[in-house]
Amino acid sequence: MQQYQPNTIGKTIQIFSFSKLLLTKNPLIIQTYGIKHDQYIQCANPRKIKKAILNNLCKDSFVIFDFSTLINTHSLVYLFRFLNCLGRNVYLVTSKKEKLWFADEVYKLE
Repeated sequence: MQQYQPNTIGKTIQIFSFSKLLLTKNPLIIQTYGIKHDQYIQCANPRKIKKAILNNLCKDSFVIFDFSTLINTHSLVYLFRFLNCLGRNVYLVTSKKEKLWFADEVYKLE
């Protein structure tokens, strides 16, 4: 059963470069392109990404890179808000420099 953390609201955070420094102890990392890395889920279909996230709600944060390669992402935004309500952060690594309309924060790592 999923544990609810009272008084904790997660955030949807947009970052422009992936850094392992942002990772928590138990993240779910989804990559949408390229050669598959160990222990990452490779998926470019928003419906399958949704399923992967819902099957791994026990993770303490979620990282998707590169989010800008996906199309038709509106249903994912609702899922991100649900995860935020559970107290989970969602990190969206993007190659586009425009701010995502639904991102709560933007990190620019250098």
